[in-house]
Amino acid sequence: MSNNKFKSPINVEEKLKSKSGFSKFLLITGGVFFVAQIALLLLHLGFAPDNGSNTVPITDFLSTQTLWIVNLSLGLVGAILLEYKRIVASIISGLAASVAITGGGILYFDWRVSVLQVEIIVPLLFGLIVGGLVYKLLKKALYKEPKEEEYNY
Repeated sequence: MSNNKFKSPINVEEKLKSKSGFSKFLLITGGVFFVAQIALLLLHLGFAPDNGSNTVPITDFLSTQTLWIVNLSLGLVGAILLEYKRIVASIISGLAASVAITGGGILYFDWRVSVLQVEIIVPLLFGLIVGGLVYKLLKKALYKEPKEEEYNY
């Protein structure tokens, strides 16, 4: 039997090794901005650790409009931090990812009574897939890569 493992098209470990310290900081910070959207969404919907000290309902923490504004801002800045060299594609894909994360999260969690910790990955992955697809399409459309010479000398 062979040990064929699934090989991701994106080798994160290799990508991080090739980056400088500041570039690593930007990548990690950009990623944290997207994860923060889920945390704010869960707080908005009332899912918070129950330590018995909350006297004010947690939903008073953030209105729905404020949640959308904050999450869209986090997605915008997070995407720019992840890929600042292609800023137009980053801005649009970051906003698309944030809409998918926030909207998908509201649809997924709003009717729930309890949430398992692993379930927070569902809207995050959904949003990142949407944002990644939008970025890939925009990168292809807006930023033409120079073609290699077709002649072999």
